[in-house]
Amino acid sequence: HLEIPTSDPNLHIDSVDEADLVRFSAATDPFDWTSPDDAGFLAVGVQASGSEVVRALGKYNNQLVVLMQDNIQLWAVDPDPARNALTQVIGDIGTSLSKTVANIGTELVFLTAAGFRSLGQQEATTNVRDTDIGSPVDVPVQESIDRLAE
Repeated sequence: HLEIPTSDPNLHIDSVDEADLVRFSAATDPFDWTSPDDAGFLAVGVQASGSEVVRALGKYNNQLVVLMQDNIQLWAVDPDPARNALTQVIGDIGTSLSKTVANIGTELVFLTAAGFRSLGQQEATTNVRDTDIGSPVDVPVQESIDRLAE
């Protein structure tokens, strides 16, 4: 069970309790997961470019980030579920280690099989890409990453 905390009372609480769905509560009641017009789910598995199993959730540029092992989805979420929309799928990057996802400043950082990576905004565009900010520490952490994979 994964959750993304929010301090904004106008946003839903997101949760993963099934491998390929991200559920959200009613906008005005974080304990209401069943109101048909206000609570529901995002079918992220059908939008995946690889693995359909959600490994972690995060927040980046006011978007919900859904991380799978080998792809990342960015979703624009709204108190009105009809306005929720997938904005981008980034393939060939992701994580299988949910506890390594963290916001640092304006970046969302996570651990991959290759080392630490972050989602970053390209200069003068709104396109998101994976940025190898962790490259300087890849070699020292690779031994630990390899042990985790065993």
